[in-house]
Amino acid sequence: MGKYAMALILTAALLMGICAGAVGQEMVSITQLYEQVQEMDGRWQKSYETPNGTMEVDVPVIVPDIEEIPVVTVERAIPLSDELFETVLQGRPTPATKKGAVEYEIDVNEKALEFFLGYVEYGQDKHEALDSVWIQRGGYRFSVGFGSMGEASPVTVHYPWEIEMDQPYLRGSEQTIDDVMRIWEEDIRLSYPDGEYVVKPKHVKICGSTLTENTGTDEASKRDGYYEIWAEQYICGLPLFGAVSSLDADNYYAMNHESSDEANRATEKLYPYRIGAERTTNYLLSFSSNEEDNRTMTALDNVRTIEMADVPLASLQSVQAAIEKEVEAGHIRQVYSMRLGYLLYSNPGMDDCAWAVPRWVVECDYITKDNEKEVEDFHEFDPELELWDRWGFLQMPVDAQNAELIIFTVGDEQTFSVPEILTWDDVK
Repeated sequence: MGKYAMALILTAALLMGICAGAVGQEMVSITQLYEQVQEMDGRWQKSYETPNGTMEVDVPVIVPDIEEIPVVTVERAIPLSDELFETVLQGRPTPATKKGAVEYEIDVNEKALEFFLGYVEYGQDKHEALDSVWIQRGGYRFSVGFGSMGEASPVTVHYPWEIEMDQPYLRGSEQTIDDVMRIWEEDIRLSYPDGEYVVKPKHVKICGSTLTENTGTDEASKRDGYYEIWAEQYICGLPLFGAVSSLDADNYYAMNHESSDEANRATEKLYPYRIGAERTTNYLLSFSSNEEDNRTMTALDNVRTIEMADVPLASLQSVQAAIEKEVEAGHIRQVYSMRLGYLLYSNPGMDDCAWAVPRWVVECDYITKDNEKEVEDFHEFDPELELWDRWGFLQMPVDAQNAELIIFTVGDEQTFSVPEILTWDDVK
């Protein structure tokens, strides 16, 4: 049985509708959920007997300390003021600039900054069409050679809670992750001057890391190090995890599938459900070697409407119980983190906006007969370095209201549609 067929079977079994699963169970507020997490000291620690032997779970459970959890719609924020946009267009073309591209260098506060401007529809030259901004300085400018900083090893990867943000971890630099984020905040204020935006690290890759003695003898092992930081935007106090989509990538939640005529037809059918969610998915990446050599890639959203000011949530015990069933059945073999945030959904006609819906995301090894060999190969290759590249079975969403695991497919309209949301009136 192929991945596509397996995904459809799993979806039919697991997605039975939000109301049926949620009304009969305990519902709590976001403040009560936060208190439940604090009662367990913010960590899920437990041993389980599974068909594969004893499994130890010891991971952070991350819920923000906020008073309400709204359901909102979001739209892409338009970067740059009109004045700065026109200034960029009058800047010095970079060696990478081609006809129709917007890659220019200008002086800002007596420093040369290069701007690469992205578009929703590539080739448009209107300010309103801007989608993202890359700001490149120092060795990361096109004018000195794109990628001139070179690779550096050894490489270590980390969740933000595993390392100290105010400590240096680079060979040849005293720069900290906090330092990188301060530069990024400056770029965000420059790129998005009309709003208040919160961006926090999601994954930290340290190239030329001082956290391991495995230095090597090649040129990459002698070169000064740099950070590669993937980040998330926070709205209403919660992280935007990404989009419900049939694409396979870090910020898209979908089941990997092998290409076939059937799968391709299903993907094409779902395209209208993807547009708004994909266009509002954040792309946030920073490279930094020191205070002078940096590149930030930023695409941010604004809240468009508040659809519901506050919604009820399933208790932490209900969510854990759903995950535990998959652990005890032997399907979940390892758990790395458990966080609450928003997933983006859109329907046909929602070309420029999406619903931000509360969801848990559990990063784990989810095993089926189809992906078991793939999981084993990743662990054998480098279980730490490539941890979050295993998109098809690592990011497992859980419905925050009915506490059911969500396994995405390439061909199920119910899975990709904006879901029904329970209100407090529904559960009284």
